[in-house]
Amino acid sequence: MPGRPTKPVRAAVGTDPAANLREPRNWLAGVALPRLASRSEIANTHRQLLDLRPTVPLFAAVGALIWSGVTLWHVPLTASLQGAWLAAGGVLTSLFAVFGLREAQPKAGEVVDAARGLVTLSAAAGLLWSTLPVISDVPFGLVLSISMLVLGIVALSPMPLAAMAYMVAFAVTLVTRLDGFASSAAAVIVLSGALTLYLAGRRALVERVEASMRDLGEQRVRRLCATFETCGSGWFWETDARGRITYISPSFGAAHGTTNDRLIGRPLGDLISLEVEDPDEA
Repeated sequence: MPGRPTKPVRAAVGTDPAANLREPRNWLAGVALPRLASRSEIANTHRQLLDLRPTVPLFAAVGALIWSGVTLWHVPLTASLQGAWLAAGGVLTSLFAVFGLREAQPKAGEVVDAARGLVTLSAAAGLLWSTLPVISDVPFGLVLSISMLVLGIVALSPMPLAAMAYMVAFAVTLVTRLDGFASSAAAVIVLSGALTLYLAGRRALVERVEASMRDLGEQRVRRLCATFETCGSGWFWETDARGRITYISPSFGAAHGTTNDRLIGRPLGDLISLEVEDPDEA
């Protein structure tokens, strides 16, 4: 059964890319949903997900080392080992989510599902690493929590929404463990960081969509110009702010016994008079 034709980027996002982003379903993991974009946007989304491959294993390894050190240091191992099992499960689940992405070009639905799943796992990991020091009653639990908060944000930074989900979920437990002014200050800092990540990711998305639309427009103009220059009898030129030629159709130079290299950089008036002079004779 033949599939439906893919809509062009302009038809999908409209003339105002920012207006299309107001719908939550079009704002996922710092990228537009691939089913609303071109094949190049799907590839960009896939590359963004794959950018997490070198950072997530490092995050998992550092977290495992920190947790192992705390576990070995702490004498009553029962609660710590119970927390270690939870930590191992969360880390392995995150690793499987990242390395499960196929190297080949994925379909739109696969990219969306992978991005959505990774954002969900990021939130779960935030809750995991914020509650483990509490349920395991390890020493320096607050230091361990803050360390994993910073490491997680750095590891998930290639995907802004995943980092934001991790930060907000982490703050749920972290803020409740503080009292008075410290709790309020921590809440403000976490929410400010989440808002910054959101705005940065949103701006990057708007710029990427606008760049895709500009590329489409430029490609269309180049095709029209090439068709006209090949099949038509006219020619095109382009000048800079000082009126000097920066581009001219090859057919013009060939018709007047010169080359484009000799015409580039000369005033436009030399073409209007149709008197092409050889610079070597000047």
